[in-house]
This record gives sequence, structure tokens and C-alpha cells, in this order.
Amino acid sequence: MKQPLPGAGPASSRGARTPASGQRVQIADRQVPLALVRRSPARYTYLFAKARSEDGCAYCMCQGSQPRMPRLVIRARAGRFHLAGWPDEGSQHAHHCDFFKLDGELSGRPMRGDGGILQTEDGTSIRLNVPLTVVTAGQVTASLDSPDSPEAAAARRAIGLLGMVHFLWEEAQLNQWRNARRTQRHWHVCRTRLQGPLEECSVNGQPLAEALYVVPVFRRTTADIHKAAFAQFQERLGEQEGRARRGLLLGEIKNIQPSTYGHRIALRHLPKGLFASAKQLERWKRSYAAAFSSAAGETACRIALLAVEQRPRSGVLKVVDAAFMLTDRNYIPVDSSYELRMAEALADASRRFIKPLRWDRSDDVFPDFILTDTEPPTFVEVYGVQGRASYEIRKRIKQIIYQRQGRTVIAWEVAQEMPSVSLHK
Repeated sequence: MKQPLPGAGPASSRGARTPASGQRVQIADRQVPLALVRRSPARYTYLFAKARSEDGCAYCMCQGSQPRMPRLVIRARAGRFHLAGWPDEGSQHAHHCDFFKLDGELSGRPMRGDGGILQTEDGTSIRLNVPLTVVTAGQVTASLDSPDSPEAAAARRAIGLLGMVHFLWEEAQLNQWRNARRTQRHWHVCRTRLQGPLEECSVNGQPLAEALYVVPVFRRTTADIHKAAFAQFQERLGEQEGRARRGLLLGEIKNIQPSTYGHRIALRHLPKGLFASAKQLERWKRSYAAAFSSAAGETACRIALLAVEQRPRSGVLKVVDAAFMLTDRNYIPVDSSYELRMAEALADASRRFIKPLRWDRSDDVFPDFILTDTEPPTFVEVYGVQGRASYEIRKRIKQIIYQRQGRTVIAWEVAQEMPSVSLHK
């Protein structure tokens, strides 16, 4: 049975609540605003070095000066220090904190050491089940990805492309909404937030920042820069000496249309199309039904993570495998048209909430949304399937679990009118 949301409890026991904009951290013996540390990390080089030497970490003050403040990892990137959440301790932070994450029973994140993502103080290693380097000589195609020793590789599982998308979304906190001003989140914001995980991770032994190209927003002033960056990404692809190197592309679907090469996948802001076969498209439609449903209309977005390889001579990018994710207009992931409506209603009501993500696990019992502006947090359930026995059983299991845990739940039976989601009814 699932445990209570980590950190949930009476407001009086949670310590002082600090708005995210005024969040402070403790580095060595000094308490400083997180915003200043991020804006000018060089100013705090001495403190970073001292904290690393004496404490081995920094501390987050999101819940005040408590005896045991959540730890923060101190990492050095390109000669500059920066802070990151301590592995597997994201749930110890306050819900409004920049370092808060859903861990344990309310996340599809694999248990520590059991999945394809290994997070340590030095960074994150991703083991993807799609090979990024393959032998193509003769009739044999074999993976050359070997980031681990044979013993470690055998012990570690690998995650799929969808699990990787969900990991990136959680790391960038794109599955959270804390914007009370009702302004819309744009793709430029998503890409900016994703830069942190990109620079701190490796995938199948390669730096993720090299293996994955996140499509930037097209602007005339930066078009030449982004064109050169994409050309550099393509140069790393292709076949040489019997080996083919693949890459990963992350962007928003513009359209998918029939073409001479099967089907052309167009990503927003990317002039170059990508090509897949009719059989691949049919399989993806079955595996990612929500992203290909009528729910992906005017207000919804579809995110794609594509594993691609480049055809010799023609330069055509062929999709080897793909994962698709439906989101609302703010890029919050959703699993159906009803969840889409609920996510947009919550944002319109200026609620703060999190969308739990399943990664590669499909059988776990998660709430559809978690409202983090109540104490304790409120669960939101969207019951969108009628008359299916297996769904009714799953629904009943959820209701029993929530009742035993004393959860406050907003439930929407979609055959009825959506309940009020306003914080002040």
C-alpha cells in the first residue's frame, strides 16, 4: 500500500514557508539566496569549496532552519559550481521548493539501483534500451553501447524512451505547475529548464548534451546559431567503418503526413523532416493512443522523443524508435482528453499541482494530479472510463487506499459536471 505523501503533515510541523522566489540555501557557514547563487555562482566559489571540504554538501532552507535541512549536491561544471538535489531525497523538500521531487511510492521512478537511471553525487547515468551505436558490417547489427562493466550492465535494467522523457520532465519540474499569474508556459521555457539535466547526464556512455538535440524555438536573430548546432548534431550521426551512430531528438510534433519515404514527422521549429514507416506509425498509435487521439487538438501539445539515424549520402533522418507524450497547453503531461480538461481547469484556477509520471511502469496506482497548495496535499482523480470491469476494479482499489490513508480527494466522474477546483470555494 502506498505511504502518505512525503513531507505531508500538519502545517505547524513543517517549519517556515518561504516563497520560491525568496528561497535560501546554506553553503558552508553562510545563508544566501538561491537566485543569487544561480545568477552569479563565481561569487560563491570559496564557499562552495569550503562546503565540499567540510560538509560534503550544501543545505536547502526551504523549510526553515530545522535541525536536519535537506542536503544539496555541489557539482562543478565547466569550472563553475552549481547546486543539485541530493539523489533520492527530493521529497524531503517543501512542495514549493525548486528541488522538490516526487520520490518513492508516488513516482514511477525506478527504485534506487533497480532501474536504468543511476544518480550519484557525480551526476546521472542513463541506460537506454535503444542502442545509440550499432555494428552494421555484413548482415549483423549489434549494439556497441557498453557504459558499464559486464557485471554492472547485467545488474542494471534499461529504460525505454518514454521513461527517459518522464525522467527529463521530472528533473526539469515540467510536470509541476506553480504559476499563479495564469501566464502560459512556452516551449522556450521548457528547453531552458531541460538544459540542466542535459549537462549533468550521460546516456549509454555518451554525454547527453551531445546525444540529445532539444529543438530550440525559431527566432531570426538566433537562426544561424541553431542551424550550426543542428548541423553539428547531424555530423555525429551516420555510418563509418561498419558502425552506425544514432542520436536523439526531442521536440513538439507539428504534423505527421504521408510521404515518398513512408511518413514524414515534422517537429515545430525544425525545418528538417524525419521519416518513419507505415508499420512504425501504426505501432506507435497503439502504444501511445492518447497522443494520437482527438484530444491532441487546438490546446493540447504532443511531445516526441525520437531515436534517429542518418541515411548514407542522402542525409535523410530515419526514425528508429520513438515515444510520444500528450500534454496540455503548458506542457503538463496528461493521459486523456479528460485529464487535459482537468489540468487546464487547475491552471486557470491558479492551483499549484504536480502530475505524477509512470516512467515505464503501467500498473502502479497513482493519483492523476496532486494539489500542493493545501496541507496536507489533495489528490485529484479523473474517472474517465465507463463500463470496463478492469477499470472499475482499479478505481475501487484507489478509493480503498485513499480512504485508509485519510486522503482528501477531488474526484470527477466524467459523466457528471466537473467539480469546482477553486482553492477558495
